[in-house]
Amino acid sequence: MRKVIKVSDVRKLAALDCTYADAAGYLGISQSTFSRKLKEYPRLQEAWDQGRAIGRVSLRRKQYNLATTSAPMAIHLGKVILGQDDKKIVEHQGDGLKTKIDLSTLDADNRDKLRQLLTSGTD
Repeated sequence: MRKVIKVSDVRKLAALDCTYADAAGYLGISQSTFSRKLKEYPRLQEAWDQGRAIGRVSLRRKQYNLATTSAPMAIHLGKVILGQDDKKIVEHQGDGLKTKIDLSTLDADNRDKLRQLLTSGTD
């Protein structure tokens, strides 16, 4: 007996970010059969691709909404989408020396030591 696979089911499963194995299990078929059906029937593949896109948009919308009330989410989106980061690079030139230091890797004690070195002799 042939199993009927509904386009709407495939779209919904993909929107939930199901794996092929998850979708196949839900539909009661093997993963290889599910994969083969997507290749054989372009409408199923289109539904899968569309469902994945719908799921990503839905997640993004939820993240944006959460960012209005959650500083960590706003920071995460700033890093991922806007390319912002936590690194503070200090560039120092003097006495033929040019160096860049990533201050985010220094602990408080070493930051104090660096501050003393950079300010010594600049009275």
